[in-house]
Amino acid sequence: METAGNLGLVVALSRNELARDLEPSEIEALATITQLETVEAGSRLFRLGESADALLMVARGTVALTLPVIVHGDSREVTLDEKGAGSLIAWSALVPPHKLTLSGKAMTNVALLRLDQAKLKDLFVARPELHLKIVRSLNRVIAGRLAVMEGLLVRRLQQWIDDNERR
Repeated sequence: METAGNLGLVVALSRNELARDLEPSEIEALATITQLETVEAGSRLFRLGESADALLMVARGTVALTLPVIVHGDSREVTLDEKGAGSLIAWSALVPPHKLTLSGKAMTNVALLRLDQAKLKDLFVARPELHLKIVRSLNRVIAGRLAVMEGLLVRRLQQWIDDNERR
């Protein structure tokens, strides 16, 4: 049942890519374990390799997903993708070994929906059909991210081939 306190969460959750196939009652169930967090622009949200104890969704703003690389001996954060409202980030909370695979930084002031991993697991035990729908949606998200990474790799490989053929 919706209350005034969780109506905003229900609306924000319903706009997220993970909720695409969910029924209103399932979104309401997720809202009961969701917290809204606000983060200032420039803040680090998480780092590669940290434990993923919560699923994060962007409700407002832009988050850069970055990867630390070493260039000429200096460590730098390279932005691989930027995610805005409706995007799922930190999905490693649902995928063993539950370690974050990228770092995240708020590019603008950001509002995040935070779903605690333990509470999410309890909800999945109580509502296995919800678990199945979330896993299916997560598979779509991961497949999309993989396609983006493959595109980046192909472009870089093509650039490397072109550079070497000119030599």
